[in-house]
Amino acid sequence: MSIKKKIALPALLAVLLFVATVAAPAAGLSQASAAEFPNDEFLEDWNKIPQYIESYGEAWELVRGFRNEIRNWTNDEIGGVLAPLVNELELNVDEKNQLISLFRDLANLSYDSQASELDEIRTKYNAFIQQIVTRINPAVNDLTINEIYEFTVRLKDETLDRISNLSISELINLLNNSQAQLQLVKETLDSVIDELATNDVSVILSNKDVYNATISVLRNIQSKLFQDSGGGGLPGGGGGGVGGGGVGAPLPLPALNDLNNKIDELKNKLATATPAEKQQLIKQAISAAIETIQSLNAFDPSMKSVSNGTVTINAGGDQLKNVINELAKAINKLKEFLKAAGAEDQAPAFVLTIDVGAVSESNIDFRLAADIVKLATDTGLAGVALRVNGLGATIPLGGEFSGEIRFKVGSKDASEANVATSLKLASKVYDFALSVNGRPLTEFEQPILIRIPLINLSGVDRELLSVAKIVDGKFVFYGGYVEGDAIVEARDTFSSYVVVENKVAFNDTGRVQSWAGRQIEVMAAKGAIEGKAAGVFAPHDNVTRAEFAKMLVKALDLEHAKATENFADVKATDWFAPYVAAAVKHGIIQGRSSTVFDPHAKITRAEMATMIARALKVKYNLKGAADPDAALRFSDADRIPAALKDGVAFAAENGLILGYQGKFNPNDNATRAEAAVVLYRTFHFKV
Repeated sequence: MSIKKKIALPALLAVLLFVATVAAPAAGLSQASAAEFPNDEFLEDWNKIPQYIESYGEAWELVRGFRNEIRNWTNDEIGGVLAPLVNELELNVDEKNQLISLFRDLANLSYDSQASELDEIRTKYNAFIQQIVTRINPAVNDLTINEIYEFTVRLKDETLDRISNLSISELINLLNNSQAQLQLVKETLDSVIDELATNDVSVILSNKDVYNATISVLRNIQSKLFQDSGGGGLPGGGGGGVGGGGVGAPLPLPALNDLNNKIDELKNKLATATPAEKQQLIKQAISAAIETIQSLNAFDPSMKSVSNGTVTINAGGDQLKNVINELAKAINKLKEFLKAAGAEDQAPAFVLTIDVGAVSESNIDFRLAADIVKLATDTGLAGVALRVNGLGATIPLGGEFSGEIRFKVGSKDASEANVATSLKLASKVYDFALSVNGRPLTEFEQPILIRIPLINLSGVDRELLSVAKIVDGKFVFYGGYVEGDAIVEARDTFSSYVVVENKVAFNDTGRVQSWAGRQIEVMAAKGAIEGKAAGVFAPHDNVTRAEFAKMLVKALDLEHAKATENFADVKATDWFAPYVAAAVKHGIIQGRSSTVFDPHAKITRAEMATMIARALKVKYNLKGAADPDAALRFSDADRIPAALKDGVAFAAENGLILGYQGKFNPNDNATRAEAAVVLYRTFHFKV
């Protein structure tokens, strides 16, 4: 075997694994008849794959190891890998299970497959695949074997051509840099999509969101295989060479170069861009930077050690510093562009991700060294995301989170939660704890985003899932956003948490069921809205300033455990006191004066619109309506108080509060049913 051929082997196998194990047999999923597939040409090429790989000697054993590893993945593990596609395509539980089953069947397909085996897969998933393809692009309703086959063959050929043209040094970098390997796959995929522009597979992948989700799935497969094998490089690479294993390799130069070139290209367009065009350029620059930064997961296997049922991750050292320094280059490049565009305030918050992957231990101890925290903070990173087993937390940096950070989490027996509720559990019970410089913290000035993996989802209404804390044998519900097979929730305190399907029933919502029933049900499940008594929602009652402050703060995870207020009409013992304090702290609502809040006053539609606008601006660092006057196309716009016009314009522009028969009715009092609908839209708001 030649030196070049031997060096290229691991990277080549990663690509072949994707093409041969997933893409090629997927040709059997088209609408073509069984008589057309699999044809002799396809079978001949398919059965040549093992012969080709065997020409590399020990390569076949490595491929077999890859495939066996995938075959041993649980459904939950496969679901985690496929989560980006599940989320993007908004698959329901049954569709997700179909996709998992398809992935598993493809992984179990043998290389020397006969026509019957391939045709069985085609028949089993034909309708499902076409359903999803049509959902992506309704115009693609006749995807054929020939198109899939043409695409996969061209992808394989292009990949081999690119690898064969690399120098020895380039191949060495490829061997030891998993991000460079992924970059190669992306570049190859982009090339084939452009070359076969009329091919239906290319048409589907030309959908940016689907494309990005597909890349994320590939990244997940790669990350899981490499981490499970104990190194940052590909199995067989030995973890040596450039940068060592894991985080040792800096952000691949192609990725940084691509970002630099992209942003420079966008910057050149700023001078002649209209205001609307400038905003599009800003979005493109931010998107490019986010993609580049997210391409790197800062995990070094040497961080991890196991003792007495606890896995300890010591995050520190020069390798991690190298990663942060490379991230800084990408962040600074974006900042330069935003400064040139006069949009410095639109810079997103970037986080460093350390994902350990799967471990068998139930107790996790993350230790983030003080010098790493300082470097990351000075670099401009907003936080660090710690992940293991799909579980973790995103911890802000700076302020109270300065110094050595220690994050601990352990799983508990579900019996503790079963005592508190008969609701269906959708996760294990987890106990979270945090300390900084050895000092335990139980309340946080800056909320920590916890991530809890989901289980037992069969028949579960995912929209009714809520993170719950057990307090004195009862549940307190905090909501949360479902992302794939996990739920994320911002918390300003740590305790024991579990996820449940929170079904809340009211017997007085029949008259508003058609337009507010589902919204009331979901926001009640999230703990953002409560009934006035058992089974009583009172949908037609008006909402007070204090009530809506609580609803909004809870819906958007804006609690602030350390917030205080000094209003004479808000007592510390009042149920609404902490929510009023948080809302005032965030600038969502103001008092009538410095000493009067007027908590029981009825809230108007204009006031409600302004509050949700301010809350979303705080949560997502947004600006007001691009053109308030244009957004206020209501016949009664002149009745909107001047101080509230921007908030109403933002809410109207984003479809959060709608008018009626051309009017906004700004000074009408809002009902509890209306508040539920508005909260539901606000909860689901996407930047």
